[in-house]
Amino acid sequence: DGNTVMLRGKRGWIVVDSGRHDAHTRAILAHAAFSGLPISDIVNTHWHLDHVAGNALLRKAYPSVEVHASRAIVGALNGFLADYRRQLAQMAAQRPDSPELPRWVDEIARIDHGVWLHPTVPIIEDGRRRLSGRDLDIHLTTDAATDGDVWVYDLGSRTLIAGDLVTLPAPFFDTACPDGWRRVLEELDDQTFTRLVPGHGAVMDRKDFHRYRVGFGRLVDCAGRSHRTAAQCADGWVRDLGDLLSRTEQAQ
Repeated sequence: DGNTVMLRGKRGWIVVDSGRHDAHTRAILAHAAFSGLPISDIVNTHWHLDHVAGNALLRKAYPSVEVHASRAIVGALNGFLADYRRQLAQMAAQRPDSPELPRWVDEIARIDHGVWLHPTVPIIEDGRRRLSGRDLDIHLTTDAATDGDVWVYDLGSRTLIAGDLVTLPAPFFDTACPDGWRRVLEELDDQTFTRLVPGHGAVMDRKDFHRYRVGFGRLVDCAGRSHRTAAQCADGWVRDLGDLLSRTEQAQ
């Protein structure tokens, strides 16, 4: 699943991204219960299921929770995710004996959460929001990793929560606009954060993120604007990121 960040507010926890699998989301619920604080708000960085599917479970546990996200999930449920659901249903019908069948069925059920994945407080522009007594700068971009990426800067801890605008071991381009994504990374580099939480992978400091941003630009140039092979571009990515990638991740 994608990374989850929990920010303690005066009225309860602010959960940034809720995971895909029940085990992930139940860990969020267990942490909230142990603390004695409810979950007051959910912020979704984008509509990929590994960041948003847990919303349904959290909202059932806390019916008054507010969900802050772009409305891109609505288009995704009618487009990309609807197509994905049809593919899953077709595989399930054609291969009922497959060991993957339970995973396909579970994934269909996540997509079928439908309106439970919608925001209750849509993010339509950049701005500061005070959630549970905590000041957050929330920014929206519509042409980067997806058509509705949200990134969050928590002023109190100087933590930037980037969602899939930053991912290790590699960026995911299946729903992306590489040039727009590149511009947003430059904007992130201008922020005064001391730590950055990516959508996948370990927390970064400013130096780590700058290395990621430069490597991203070189990867896009290599893949889209050169005659180098895919293998050569991948080798360049590994070289540029260096020890940000483990040996296993370098091979992957």
